[in-house]
Amino acid sequence: MKRIFSIIFLVAFFAISLIPLLSMPFYKTPTNSEKRVLNKRPKPFEDGKPNLNFFSQLNDYFSDNFAFRLEMVHLNELIYTGALKHSTNEQVIFGKNGWLYFHETIDNYTGMTALSDGQVERIATILSLQSEYLESKGIQYIFTVAPNKNTIYPQFMPARFIKSSRPSVLDKLADALTIRQVHYSDLKQALLSENTHKYLYHKTDTHWNDLGARVAANSILQEIKKLLPKFNFNDSKNAATVETKFAGDLKKMLFPLSKSSDDGYTSLALDRLYTVKRPFRSVDDAKITTTCDVNLTRLMMFRDSFGNTIIPFLSNNFGYVHYSREYPVNFSDLDAHSPDIVVHEIAQRNIPKLLNKAPLMPAIKRQIANLDTADANGIIFVQSKGKYVHVYGYINCDESSAYRCYVTDSFGQTFEAFPVFEAEKLPNKSTKSAGFSLYITEKEYVTGDFTVTFDFYGTTVSHTFKKQEVNLLANK
Repeated sequence: MKRIFSIIFLVAFFAISLIPLLSMPFYKTPTNSEKRVLNKRPKPFEDGKPNLNFFSQLNDYFSDNFAFRLEMVHLNELIYTGALKHSTNEQVIFGKNGWLYFHETIDNYTGMTALSDGQVERIATILSLQSEYLESKGIQYIFTVAPNKNTIYPQFMPARFIKSSRPSVLDKLADALTIRQVHYSDLKQALLSENTHKYLYHKTDTHWNDLGARVAANSILQEIKKLLPKFNFNDSKNAATVETKFAGDLKKMLFPLSKSSDDGYTSLALDRLYTVKRPFRSVDDAKITTTCDVNLTRLMMFRDSFGNTIIPFLSNNFGYVHYSREYPVNFSDLDAHSPDIVVHEIAQRNIPKLLNKAPLMPAIKRQIANLDTADANGIIFVQSKGKYVHVYGYINCDESSAYRCYVTDSFGQTFEAFPVFEAEKLPNKSTKSAGFSLYITEKEYVTGDFTVTFDFYGTTVSHTFKKQEVNLLANK
């Protein structure tokens, strides 16, 4: 009897185990709700040659695509979060009262963000150079940051995460921009002052809801009004609230079959006065242009996913708006859009990325005095990119300090470089050396020697790269 039972058990076990594999040809995988690209079915041959990694790729494909996978993930999370109040998905933090948070924001919340005060100062320098360039062309510039959800709603975070009492990178950057007189729309303060009645962020999504987007948009519009006194705007305060129905991105990551929200009435029934230029697929498009008959004011906005819900509020108030998700910001097509003002929005968790790539804009010319400098070794690269020549590299100095950087060519022209370490382009990606990066127009670029000077606010170092030391790369 025991032998028969064992045989039945083994047969049942293997039959159940094979169901996901045998059902794959008939199973329609639901829409992917995970914030990653799932593995695709590999090919035995690639470019006419055997694919030596076929079986390992097949294993990865099966792991991501076997039948009923999402159903199992969904059920597993229901059991885990219900019993232990904890998520098995490392990207999602399961908070109090059903609130979910994105794990990438934890370092900001706990104060563990690996940015020194000097690096914050360098980010402020990058933004002030952008502002200076735009103002030289008669264009106003506003920088703004979309706060992390746990910056506005720390009370729903799990107790195991201790909120830092020290000033955050965002707070330090706001202070540094004020000192440099860079126009800054403080969305953190605007949202904190408005969150007493209704929630401004989705409980189960990374982003703010329509109510929060309206607060953010009005803060930006008020800052624009200061710079353009004749500009008037509709604050959309009379828009009716409606029930939010879509499931948030974090909820879908935990419970991939979820289709509804439990946020309540946090969406707005906003009249759409603007027209979207084609082609247009969704608010996630890399570039979107809208027009409206409300006025002749023109806006250009660099934004990320937080900008999705801001679009209706801004587009209803401007005759022309061009939205771009380019990173880094690209000012090369300013003439095509002729903006009166440029708004640059970035999520709080992405502030450190501003140190990784230089904005695409012509470097600003400077006059610098002859300084007593110490010599430092380094490396320099030159690469043509469209109508610009990209000059970048590093010298062996402390990268955590604040500094300004200047590049002088063999003709005596001096340009200020961005204090940026182009990690993806440089051969030693792990180096902690001080980087520089700038774009010189083809008309102003002169081949030959380059002297790179770093001013560390009291200590100055430089290095002259002879023509034969300059690494010329293929055109991009």
